[in-house]
Order: sequence, then structure tokens, then C-alpha cells
Amino acid sequence: MVYVMQIIEALKILAETKDKQIGYLKDLGTYPSTDELALQFSDTYQVFKASLEDSLGSSLSIEKVLKNLDSVNYIFDRMSNTSDNSFWDISSLDNEEWNSVRKLAVETLPLILKLEI
Repeated sequence: MVYVMQIIEALKILAETKDKQIGYLKDLGTYPSTDELALQFSDTYQVFKASLEDSLGSSLSIEKVLKNLDSVNYIFDRMSNTSDNSFWDISSLDNEEWNSVRKLAVETLPLILKLEI
């Protein structure tokens, strides 16, 4: 269940404070670009989503996890489809979109951990 651990790790960094995210990006060597945060999520999102839909059926917990993950993905897609590249700079980590991503990640992590995968 590598994909489960990967989505958890991606959500953990998305749930962190701006300062911890900046430290993480510096450690990765991608500072001041924030796109790596979205890329790590994106790399596991579709695989995890497909596995949930295929193997676990439907429940309120699964539906909430999928709704939250879809919302994070939607925010990143919206940020990617704009000509404003400032979304992918650390100065954007205080904006409404990144705050929404953090909130969704914080909310989703315990839900995923409770799933019996």
C-alpha cells in the first residue's frame, strides 16, 4: 500500500505551517518555488483516488476523503491555469488558496488514517 503512505506524506507537508513548508522546500532544494508541494500531491492523488474507488466501495468517510482530495486538486489546477506565476512562489504561501489547501490537508489526514486500507 505504497500509495497510501505517499498520499499521507504529501498531505502532511501540505498541512504544515508556512515556515515549515519553506524549510521543507529549502531542504529539497526547490526554494523559493512552491510547485513541488503540489507536484508531490499530484503524483499520488489519482492513484490513491482510483484505489479508494475500486477497492473500498462507498462510505461517508471515503466520500469525505475523496471530496477533500478533489478540492485540493481543484485548487492546484486553478492555480496552474492562471497566468499569475506568483502562486508558485513562497510569497504566495499566505494567500487564500494555500490556506484552503492547508485546512483541507489537516482535515483529511485523520480521515485517511481511520480508513481500513
